[in-house]
Amino acid sequence: IDANEEVFIPSDEIWVYDLEGGIWQVFHMSGEVPPSMSGTCGSSLGGNMYIFGGCDDGGQTNQMFCVDLTDGRYVWKKIIPLCGSAPSHRDKLSCWVYNGKWMICFGDGTMKFMYLTRLKAAGLNPRLM
Repeated sequence: IDANEEVFIPSDEIWVYDLEGGIWQVFHMSGEVPPSMSGTCGSSLGGNMYIFGGCDDGGQTNQMFCVDLTDGRYVWKKIIPLCGSAPSHRDKLSCWVYNGKWMICFGDGTMKFMYLTRLKAAGLNPRLM
């Protein structure tokens, strides 16, 4: 592997750190394992860890996954919205829990990519703007 080559770490393991004992432990995950990616956002709500977005070999995504952290089984589940539409594809975003709801915003997204693509198609140099 080239030192300058980006490598996505697999999503089929979770590392747990015991704050009192000072020990790291790895657990292997199963289920609908998210693709290996970077730039995801994760937050915990009700004993579940949720991740959204990120960038994999295919580019940015707007997929959402969760895993129950309380049962010790660590099984990924893909979340499909029941109604409405998901946010745009993005990575390197922010998320938090407020008032019992999981919220996301910001990030590098496809809207930025589409804007820059349109500028280049119009013969403009986005770096000069």
